[in-house]
Formats: sequence, structure tokens, C-alpha cells
Amino acid sequence: MIAEDEAEGQLRAAYQELLGKRSRGTVPDFLRLHSLAPQAVVPLAQLHRAIAYGPGELTRVQRELIATVVSAINGCALCLELHSRLLLHRTRDEELVTQVASDFRSAPLPAAERALLDYAALLTTAPRDVTQANIGRLRRLGFCDAAIVEAASQTALFNYLNRMILGLGLGESTAP
Repeated sequence: MIAEDEAEGQLRAAYQELLGKRSRGTVPDFLRLHSLAPQAVVPLAQLHRAIAYGPGELTRVQRELIATVVSAINGCALCLELHSRLLLHRTRDEELVTQVASDFRSAPLPAAERALLDYAALLTTAPRDVTQANIGRLRRLGFCDAAIVEAASQTALFNYLNRMILGLGLGESTAP
């Protein structure tokens, strides 16, 4: 990874675009992983921001639930640690977060959130096994099609990020 103070050319411009006028800011590691492909840094940051934090049908808690579960399934301790903390910040329920991070199926979740996480888990572990029945279950539990697309996008995003982080050996960390 190329650090901000070592960046040149297109990468330096990308980092400056991300940091804006903040002279002390740092580019997140998941973006610096792409420093040898600088053309991907800003678009990835924009995609991440839009999917994980942009307006939409899913709540921030639902998005963090997905990020936490996908990262746990993939064994990405770095993302699991970060998104467990973000989930804790949103829920203020340490026991819930611990259960979600270790085995979401044992966590006391409403049926809709459990179905959402079942969907994310299936999409993570066996995407070819996702069927219209899975989508229908989400619809019956109150998720509109836009929310289902957001759930698929959040799941896909974190599968991508987890694989980049794990595949390049970034920051082994301790799960909560």
C-alpha cells in the first residue's frame, strides 16, 4: 500500500479528492489496498459511500447487521471488528452485537432482520442457491424490491472488501 505522503500523480490526486482540505486525514486501508490501481480508488470510495451510507430503504442498523454477518462468515476480523463497533454504536446492545458476530441465528432479532441476514449469508456462501423463494420471503416480511437490491449490494460490497483485505493480508485483527 502506498501511503498518502508517498503518493504521486493519479494516486496523489485520488487521495486529495478523498481527503479534501483535511491535512491530517488518512485514507482508509481498504482504499489504500487499491493504491497500485489508482483509477479504482475514488470510484470504490464513491460506491462504498453510496451502498453503505447513502439514502435508501435499509436502515443503518440493517446495513451494519449485514456488514457484520458477512465479515464474520468470511473470517475478515478487521471488518468484523469495525462493523461490530458500528453496530454497537447504533444499537447500544452489546449482547446482541456479540451474538450477531458469533452466530446471528442465535441472536434475538425480529423475523424480518433474521430473514435479511439469512439472505446475506446464503448470498455469501452459496450465491447460486439463491432462489425466488428467498426473495419472496423478504417481500412477505415487508422488504420492497429496492430494499432487497440494497441488501444484495451491501452483501456483495462486503464480500468484495473482505476478499481484498484477506487476499492481500491486510491487518489481521481480533474479533470482538
